[in-house]
Amino acid sequence: MPKGEHNRKLSPAQIDEIVRRYTTRLPDGTWEGVDAIAKDFSVARGTIQRWLGLRGVQLRSAREAHSAGKRCKPVKNLPQGDAPPCKCGCDQAVAWNQRMNRWNRYATGHYRRPAPYKDEAWLRAEYVTKRRSVSDIAANCSVGKSSVQRYMRRYDIEIRDASEAHLGLQAGPLNPNWKGGIAKWPYAPDWQSLARRIRYRDNWTCQDCQERRSNWGIYLHVHHIDEDKFNNDPANLISLCAKCHRVRHGARGLGEAVVESVA
Repeated sequence: MPKGEHNRKLSPAQIDEIVRRYTTRLPDGTWEGVDAIAKDFSVARGTIQRWLGLRGVQLRSAREAHSAGKRCKPVKNLPQGDAPPCKCGCDQAVAWNQRMNRWNRYATGHYRRPAPYKDEAWLRAEYVTKRRSVSDIAANCSVGKSSVQRYMRRYDIEIRDASEAHLGLQAGPLNPNWKGGIAKWPYAPDWQSLARRIRYRDNWTCQDCQERRSNWGIYLHVHHIDEDKFNNDPANLISLCAKCHRVRHGARGLGEAVVESVA
């Protein structure tokens, strides 16, 4: 039965040569790997490993033969120069990474930045006592709002609603048109779904300036053309961006205009 290119028999002399090449250090101090020898003898690397094992030769570990088949040196990289300080700013010297042949960037345990929001006392002092907003705390800790809110729920810290959040010491001035989130008239029970259908009908595009909702910063309101808030006939409803909606109400004053639900 014919044998494949990498499946031929090795003679005793060839096996002796394989053992000699694998166990002999080259003049430059390197070793030949299994893959390099297998390529020269046109056999599979498993064949070389099997015969080395049968001859009682201890195979080098992956750490010693990390170059995967090339002629490689045992890992013996030595530190170069003085240890630099940790990148976190603590001035502690870092350790030498022998595998990467370089200094580590951080000292042990210093990779992650301190997370003060994970401390219950600190989080309560900042959010409850100082009345800082979740966004402010998250920005200060370089994390997202959800990370801060997760620990607030863990410590049973009640999250303020939107209207109460404006009353915090760190909050900015209220918009003069903001009415506390409550309209002067009741909306229809299905207003949210009705408004969304109107936006889909108008292809999520402002019918005055033709700006699409997909553009950054463009929000669509649903405007009553005859300004009768109880007339929810689709023919009386139109999609407008916030700017065009203010223009439509400008004739009778912004104070009377109410920005309707946003998608």
